[in-house]
Amino acid sequence: MSGTVQRTTATLAVMAEGAMTIQTTLDGLLGSIKNVQTASAAIAQIERKLNCWCSTSRSRLRAGDAGRSFVIIANAVKSLADQIHEFSAQTTSNMDHLSQALGALRTQAQDNSQAAQ
Repeated sequence: MSGTVQRTTATLAVMAEGAMTIQTTLDGLLGSIKNVQTASAAIAQIERKLNCWCSTSRSRLRAGDAGRSFVIIANAVKSLADQIHEFSAQTTSNMDHLSQALGALRTQAQDNSQAAQ
């Protein structure tokens, strides 16, 4: 019987160690997700500034032919800003989902580690 208890104890120790390794890995992934979220927020801020610039630039249409050329460029930049906005929103949404899933996995790994100890 003591052999069975020793094997069970050893197995639980290995499981606890494995759960701690998983938890550490998940912590690193959550840190990476936060970095991507920070970058995504910066990209969204750039997009907002570009849209503001484009809106202001469109008023130059009243400046005649030179203003019209400027507006063409502003419209192209606005199109790019709109694409940036769309991709940034998708990235933010995906990172939020990943963060929630990894948080749940981290909690489960922590619970498993505590149960194995």
